[in-house]
Amino acid sequence: MIEHSANLNLWLTTEVLPFWATKGRDYIGFVEKMSLDGTPLTNVKRCRVQTRQIYCFSEAGRLGWNGPWADLVRHGLSFLLSYYPRSDGSFFFSVNRDGTPLDDAAKNYDLAFVIFSLAHASSSLGERSLEMVALGVLDFLERERSNPMGGFYEGNNEDPVLCLANPHMHLFEAALAWREIAGSSLRWQMLADSLGELATSSLIDPKTGSICEHYDSAWRPVAVREHPSVEPGHQFEWAWLLLRWRQHSEIIMHAARLYEFGAAFGIDPEHDIVINEVEPSGRMADAGARLWPQTEWIKAASAISRCADGGHEPRFETDLDRAVRALKLFLRSPHPSLWHDRFKDGKMVADVAAATSLYHIVGAISELNAHLSVKG
Repeated sequence: MIEHSANLNLWLTTEVLPFWATKGRDYIGFVEKMSLDGTPLTNVKRCRVQTRQIYCFSEAGRLGWNGPWADLVRHGLSFLLSYYPRSDGSFFFSVNRDGTPLDDAAKNYDLAFVIFSLAHASSSLGERSLEMVALGVLDFLERERSNPMGGFYEGNNEDPVLCLANPHMHLFEAALAWREIAGSSLRWQMLADSLGELATSSLIDPKTGSICEHYDSAWRPVAVREHPSVEPGHQFEWAWLLLRWRQHSEIIMHAARLYEFGAAFGIDPEHDIVINEVEPSGRMADAGARLWPQTEWIKAASAISRCADGGHEPRFETDLDRAVRALKLFLRSPHPSLWHDRFKDGKMVADVAAATSLYHIVGAISELNAHLSVKG
């Protein structure tokens, strides 16, 4: 595992970050994706890309990268805060390359990443004023989209639509990031607690231990196709977040059940990679795979290994090794600083490398470093 970590850190600091710091930086903001020959592909600029790249370069600084991470964080912040804010405290979904609004919808998923990126930028740059912007986004969510049953509607209160688990997961991650900053508002701890309790009391199926993707306003699973959707990668991600939130016996049990569901039904036995989707029964629904679930497997195996009793720890260490090997399959790209994002029909799909995947890669490497530091 030490060798895996060393190789990934070397690749990140010598190949990936320098490349995305130059080719991935546009005259305003960051580019969306790259062709596998390293050509930037950018027209539309989604809010989630800008926020994720702000996190990546903030975390790069924390990890000790000696490149211009602070300038890159400020570059992203300048673009984000100049062109995306709406008058109600929320943020646009996307803008054009020149910064003019393209899609003015405010999606909870993107708002979660705004809050998340501002936490990391505030921590890395020491700019406490960014918390006021983040609290403004939280004010919008609580004012316009609060669900009396917990969490938030995807639409406004007067016109609720489906409640989605994924934006709540990333809002949970954002609240935990702010919770770790000394002197930040107690509202972040309250938000983290409310979302952790939502997950354990309403989202997790007591029979299977899994979390679906789509729910109605009362947090009952909804089938948007033939069946409710369960993504194995999100089972791992929720498990990791719950263990960051609390580590008493009940939460460890919930995290373990989420992990076990993902491991039992979400791993392609032939290629040993995490697949895209299963049914609530565990039956395979989409045998394709993407890069990001492999990184969430790494994070969950790492976290659960550290809180498991000695009798189970070797198994999770083995899983961690498998998860790192799964990620490395996606990193075998024609370009040394890029990756494959999708696997289908037994092979990697050679199309583009999405900038959004860097958030997952950096997060997995960061978690792996923390794991080895704790393990000594």
